[in-house]
Amino acid sequence: MDSPNLTQAKKVRPETKLTEREKMGETLKKDQFERSEILREIALAFDGVQLGSGISLHQARHIDDNYCDDRSLRVKDPEVSWTELSDEKMRFFSDVFNFLDAEGFRFYVPAFMGWVLRDAGCGLDWSFCFALCGSTDSHGTHERAFQIEERIALLTPVQKQAIRRFIEYETRSDWSREALQAWNHFWRDLTPPSSPR
Repeated sequence: MDSPNLTQAKKVRPETKLTEREKMGETLKKDQFERSEILREIALAFDGVQLGSGISLHQARHIDDNYCDDRSLRVKDPEVSWTELSDEKMRFFSDVFNFLDAEGFRFYVPAFMGWVLRDAGCGLDWSFCFALCGSTDSHGTHERAFQIEERIALLTPVQKQAIRRFIEYETRSDWSREALQAWNHFWRDLTPPSSPR
């Protein structure tokens, strides 16, 4: 039997252990907050970016399928701002990033990153991962993404930082292997760290 003092102490001391459900809830809140902060950073970094004369998504698909550009397909991509792009369109065209030029990449990459961050279970297309970083073969040899330097040539340091932060976040989520490759083989040394880990 407990002494009266010990029983009183047990009643006074609040329970500080979190249940597994509470821990998961806290983790989800932190994750949602981080995603919203990255979305805000992307929106600020790419504010006002337009496609200009860059390759559009339909053009990129045509280049992939037919090995040539068809400028007439541009009318199928009427968006003036990348914020007008639907998540459904990003999902459908997620495999054409390697066929975008620098203007097209700068225009579409914020919309694609936004879609991924808003729809955490969407999964990423290998093509987008490769467009950001390249790939590693079964022997561990890294192949840098085709023309990545040209693709990111128009990006400002702030835009590169937003992409870097997105990749930094993704190294802890579903496509971590590809994101980690991107981090280790290109983006880590490209811009200063966004925040201490």
